[in-house]
Amino acid sequence: MTAVAVLKHAIDAECGVRQMLQLASKEPVTHNRRRLPFPLEAAVPGFAEYLRSERGFAESTIRNYRRHLSEFAQYLSQTGLTSFSQLSPPVLAAFVVEHTPKMAPRTRLGLCCHLRVLLRFCQARESQVSGAVRTPQIYRLDDVPRSITWDEVRRMLEAVERRTIRGRRDYAILLLLVTCGLRMRSQG
Repeated sequence: MTAVAVLKHAIDAECGVRQMLQLASKEPVTHNRRRLPFPLEAAVPGFAEYLRSERGFAESTIRNYRRHLSEFAQYLSQTGLTSFSQLSPPVLAAFVVEHTPKMAPRTRLGLCCHLRVLLRFCQARESQVSGAVRTPQIYRLDDVPRSITWDEVRRMLEAVERRTIRGRRDYAILLLLVTCGLRMRSQG
């Protein structure tokens, strides 16, 4: 199990225990975490409250905004920009280009969407840069693996019992799939 999977299971277990304690004690059980200020709150006051009240986002969604906007705030401080009036499409594009290559497609989409919401909020407050961040296109089956390794192919073909007629048929089908690179087409 990877470290990320172990952490996810630990968080899930903690949530379950917290819910059980809350039911048993009839009082809300809270974290002892110190609430950090929302990223860019000084530059864009009221954005976190806008996400909660006007957009109606759940706290988990706001945590995702917090993570992406923290990266953006850190990038802005590294580049020396001190106000949103200094933002320009090249600065935004440089941030996206620098940060998205190591992200999964859905995370990349989330980052761009979060930036757009922030910039639209700023635009309502007289900023003109929200159109600079385009949302990336996500295709329906783009996360399907392109292929399996040759070792996996070998093990799969060795697992087929070729002494029977059905086994030889299955072996031929699998061999055809492997050599021609065919895969099943989804319906709908």
